[in-house]
Amino acid sequence: MLKTIAITGGSSGIGFQLAKDLLARGDNVIIIADDRGKVDKAHFSLSTADDRLMSKACDVRDFLGLCDVFLCAKEHFGRIDVLVNNAGFATYRPFEKSSLQELLDISEVNFTGVVKATKAVLPYMQAQGEGHLVNIASLAGKFTITPNAIYCGAKHGVVGLSGALRHELKRFNIEVSVVCPGRVNTNFCDHETFQKRAARPETSVNTPIEKMSKEIIKVIDRPRTLKFIPGYWSVVSWMINSMPFCIAPLFDSIHHDRIECIYKEYN
Repeated sequence: MLKTIAITGGSSGIGFQLAKDLLARGDNVIIIADDRGKVDKAHFSLSTADDRLMSKACDVRDFLGLCDVFLCAKEHFGRIDVLVNNAGFATYRPFEKSSLQELLDISEVNFTGVVKATKAVLPYMQAQGEGHLVNIASLAGKFTITPNAIYCGAKHGVVGLSGALRHELKRFNIEVSVVCPGRVNTNFCDHETFQKRAARPETSVNTPIEKMSKEIIKVIDRPRTLKFIPGYWSVVSWMINSMPFCIAPLFDSIHHDRIECIYKEYN
């Protein structure tokens, strides 16, 4: 059954590809992002499906703005079946080298933004008697990844929040899924701190954005408590939890090398 799907961070990267693929199969799509110029450009690129596309410029930190977006979407499409909480960004900088404002911005977009968007859309899902929240976390939501401490903490928060909401919202027939993607080559890494970092073996493993979108669509159609993309990360997660004595030294070594490598740039 075709759906009405709202996507935060929908003007670029995974969110844009997801919007494109969902529109191609006939769904209604609402793309939400904070940059008006990028939102307009994305809408123009997707405008062949104008009757099924709505685009709104709104920062996920703006709760009242999000409420207005979902009200407009409800009035236009009649319902909101799925919210994909996809908005997020990171920097490649150690915690102690980051400004307080940068740390708060990362936390507020990646975690608090999920809270606000979810809170804003829930009344519509409750009223229609069903809905689905698809929260895009990250491998950083299940593993420690440096030097991204605040991003890692925010994504762990998304995973924990989603697990609790899945039980709380079951009585309203609202599903909650979590997706933990691996690395994808998108504008996510456009920040200068990513551009300056030295090449490392683990950063060469990438998932094509088209595959990432298709896997997320599978979750939209069939809710999953937790899905890793690519799937082999689920095996890595199981090994970390089941055999930490074997895996922990390897991960500790990788983290140590990453931190030492980045601090060389400051010396």
